[in-house]
Amino acid sequence: MNSTAVTRISSSKAAFDKLAPAASKGESNAKDPPKAAPLKRKERPWKLRHVRTFTRDFKEVKHTPRYCYVCRAQCRDDEHFAKHLEAHGSEFRFLRQVEDYIVEEPLFQIRLDYRPDFAKTLVYVKNVSPHPVVLLNMAYLHLADGQLMTLFESEKRIPWGSFSTFSFSSCQLSELERNFALILVGMANPKTEILEQYNVQVTELCHFLGEQLVLKKPPIHCPALNHYPVPAVVQQLHKNDFSPKSKFPGAKELLEQLAEFKQEGLNPANYIQYLNVLNQIEDYDLQVEYTKYRIKEARLVPGISEKFYRLSIDQFQVAPTMLDEECNVKVIIPSEFEPRCFMGTIHKIHPDYMVIHMNAPPEPSPFYTVVFECNRLTFQMEYFALSLLAKTDLEKLLFPKPPVEKKIKFERFDWFSKNVATNTEQMSAVRNIVNRTAFPAPYILFGPPGTGKTSTLVEAVIQIWKLQPKANVLVAASSNFACDEFTKRLLEFIPATDVFRFLSKACEKNMLNMNEAVVDISNLASGTYATPSWHDIYNSRVVVATVTMCGRLAQAKIDPNHFSYIFIDEAGSTKEISALVPIAGIGTNGKEITASVVLSGDPKQLGPMIRHEFLRHTVQEVSMLERLMNHDIYLKNPATGQYNYLVITKLLNNFRSNKHMLQFSNYAFYDGDLLPCGPAFATDWAIGWSELPRKSFPLFFHAVRGQTEKDAHSSSLYNRQEADQIIAYIKIILSTEINGRTVGENDIGVISPYTKQVHHIKSLVKDNNWDQVEVGSTEQYQGREKPIILISTVRSGTSTVGFLNNEKRLNVAITRARALMIIVGNPDTLQRDIYWYSMLKYCVDNGAFKGCSFKLVPPFKQEATGNENKDW
Repeated sequence: MNSTAVTRISSSKAAFDKLAPAASKGESNAKDPPKAAPLKRKERPWKLRHVRTFTRDFKEVKHTPRYCYVCRAQCRDDEHFAKHLEAHGSEFRFLRQVEDYIVEEPLFQIRLDYRPDFAKTLVYVKNVSPHPVVLLNMAYLHLADGQLMTLFESEKRIPWGSFSTFSFSSCQLSELERNFALILVGMANPKTEILEQYNVQVTELCHFLGEQLVLKKPPIHCPALNHYPVPAVVQQLHKNDFSPKSKFPGAKELLEQLAEFKQEGLNPANYIQYLNVLNQIEDYDLQVEYTKYRIKEARLVPGISEKFYRLSIDQFQVAPTMLDEECNVKVIIPSEFEPRCFMGTIHKIHPDYMVIHMNAPPEPSPFYTVVFECNRLTFQMEYFALSLLAKTDLEKLLFPKPPVEKKIKFERFDWFSKNVATNTEQMSAVRNIVNRTAFPAPYILFGPPGTGKTSTLVEAVIQIWKLQPKANVLVAASSNFACDEFTKRLLEFIPATDVFRFLSKACEKNMLNMNEAVVDISNLASGTYATPSWHDIYNSRVVVATVTMCGRLAQAKIDPNHFSYIFIDEAGSTKEISALVPIAGIGTNGKEITASVVLSGDPKQLGPMIRHEFLRHTVQEVSMLERLMNHDIYLKNPATGQYNYLVITKLLNNFRSNKHMLQFSNYAFYDGDLLPCGPAFATDWAIGWSELPRKSFPLFFHAVRGQTEKDAHSSSLYNRQEADQIIAYIKIILSTEINGRTVGENDIGVISPYTKQVHHIKSLVKDNNWDQVEVGSTEQYQGREKPIILISTVRSGTSTVGFLNNEKRLNVAITRARALMIIVGNPDTLQRDIYWYSMLKYCVDNGAFKGCSFKLVPPFKQEATGNENKDW
């Protein structure tokens, strides 16, 4: 796509004065506009042949006449303007005058997407200019027959990196109209006018797939709180903190029942009822927490764009730790008569303020009442899944007996992944999954860090696609990131027409940050959210969706015999009841189990995150994968020390980390089974670095006796001294080579278990202009890896380690690095926990220690006081 740009001086200063201060470059989260969907759903009919942009200077006058944007001739009115353009013909070019000057790069970037369901074409215009804000004033179509079509003549404000959209009816283009010009006119500053010409060629015409069908939504889908309501007895017990002295009706019976269930553990008899009550407790607890965030006299500050408002965090009486983006917001203007309500959502959360996007701007008022509404959709999906499982044979599916060895149907495989083709455990897992050796029991893929768990699952799905033409696969994961990564890998081998990525409407906001190939085969392919059609589901061999979105398929009453396999990735971090959502009604039909279920994950890493104290040490914080791995048929055989290969495979080869970084986790959590198999060029290049206390050992602990401080707006902790030490190491790493290797910013990751420390280090990283250094919590880094990882533990001078006592959190943090790991913390505090003591001892025994000196003292010889979970 070739481009030239034209800018000219304009007298339209009044229009430009309407612009508010622009967003900074760093704050923009907009990327390229989304592409159209692939051939299967919507073909791409438009091709940009070239773009031409002119810039011109002209003298300022009181009443500027309408100029021809081709030759700058003055036109009396619109009619004269239209007739004048006809003389230029269809293949015109801007005529450059002496006073005009050419801009090397276009100031706009456009994209055209055809929407056959609405017979219109969407035009996305992105501001890629060096200007913080531009105005898009006019847009025209100049057709091949000379006809001029006005698309709009109004002002559209486009901040840098963001885009604006408009559309035109495709019916206005005849079937033979294969060439036309798109003209954009805008302003970059009070005296600079932008003029760009895009010549467009129709390369192929779209076909229609027929009427778009929508997924049915039964009444139970309604997100109103009165659907699947939490029983009054649960609400009252919650208010009484589940006190055994509670005397209202039903309290004693429910407490006794919960105690009995807890003692028994999950079994087929109590499965539905026990999970249902525990979920109601968590559901109601979250609702109560959201009521604490209500602000009676809130001050909203208008943002840089219309409908966007800032709300400072210091206005909350309780730290809004549970709020997240896309949370519903209700802004109320108090009145003596009838309060006026305006709805919106949280757009972005910053450490000191949040940005709220309103559906319509609220009326001006000195104060507002702001209410945050809990989205119960996930809980409703879980309740619905339980109701669908009421008739299913739970024992066969969730409390299985050893399967009978069956005749293997698929024995020979042509492997797609070269790595899988040379890995015994991965090949065995794929064979067993494809041949459904565990059915009707779930097959478990136990994947410790860096062992190629996702690669194994992807290979299995591809083999099913190849070997079983009539088999369909549903792939679910708890996060959109995991789903997108899985989809991206599938598309390397499976045609795009056979894969469908089912996204929620909330993903529409982040669409421009997503992989384009993934967007192209999703229900966001048109640029906006669209409910999938039956065609999208039934004509796709593989459907990928988050665990929650899979519940939509069950509610739509997708044929329960459609999917032959259901894969649940990240199953180790998913609640048991959540893992039922992709299974119930999709892989079950009444009592019958219709699909082979595959659970993939690692029970030694972080599991479900549970907030309420009453739910700790209950099955609510245990994943289905972890519970099943303690079930008889999934345990190692005591005599052989081996797993039953028909139902479970443990991956053993670690391709991620240097052998010294792997060793501690290997023996502390994985029985010493893991083998370091990573290539030396990826895992050993930091050996010999000048900062290493032991040159052959690419990890060390740097002891800092810092001060733990508490965030004024939350219960989270931070430590300035540790943060400064982290920054000091990043400066050293980026300013000097490591063994002749230049380290990039995106090679470095920083982990801290505390949100406030994450925000504090992020601010320091930003001060140093390190845009690509990634800082995140332990939870955010689960499933991720970086060549270099730095860890700040924060806790210092306290009598306990708080939630650092969770060995799974330690395991996740220390298994993210490939080649170099630096841990910064206070050893006096950390060694109060047995696992941290062991980690410190591992570093000391290997001479991997720097900073202030200390004496190792086993935890059982120390005085322990306080509640270790208070800083949750």
